[in-house]
Amino acid sequence: MSTPEDGPSPDTSGQSRRSFTRTDLVALGLVVVVAVVGYVVSQGGVGGTPPPRVALSTGAARRLMAERPRVSTAASLEFIGLPAREDLVITEGAAVPLAFRVEADSRPLVLEERANAEIVLLFPPAGKPSVVIPASRTMRVEDPRGGTYVLREPAGPRRVRLIVFPPDVDPLTIQPTELSRLLPRLTIVERHFVAAAREESGE
Repeated sequence: MSTPEDGPSPDTSGQSRRSFTRTDLVALGLVVVVAVVGYVVSQGGVGGTPPPRVALSTGAARRLMAERPRVSTAASLEFIGLPAREDLVITEGAAVPLAFRVEADSRPLVLEERANAEIVLLFPPAGKPSVVIPASRTMRVEDPRGGTYVLREPAGPRRVRLIVFPPDVDPLTIQPTELSRLLPRLTIVERHFVAAAREESGE
């Protein structure tokens, strides 16, 4: 009785290659989907709200520094441990704890105007959105580079100003033309001082 000879094994290499290629395409498709979804979410979703701004416009900052101080909500701004007087002198490079307190829920800004007319946003911290601060909470103002506020050059007269916005207004989205209608709802308090040049020690 003869046994039939085994025929050649079927060539499955093509199937393996096709299966591998299909798997690759599926994986690539998933990567693309994840990337697209991540982008849409970062933009606030389809038809959603865009992410909050984290920088105040130059025009709004200048307008806020030009307005007269006013009070609609009790608030304070102080250099901790230093006297509250306008002839206060602080030497460049000094680390001075700066803090504020508002007696109502609010969205505060802290701006610094230097002797060269540069205006620096101190609060919210750089790169952070505006948030609602609960009433009666004392908040420390960080230096733009992190840590305790440090007085930097140039020397000369200087102002640090606390502008208190109501909790339903995001101050980082405000344009100069919108400020007139908001002024009655704002509180503006400030501290004046002089930045003194640091003396170089002689050899």
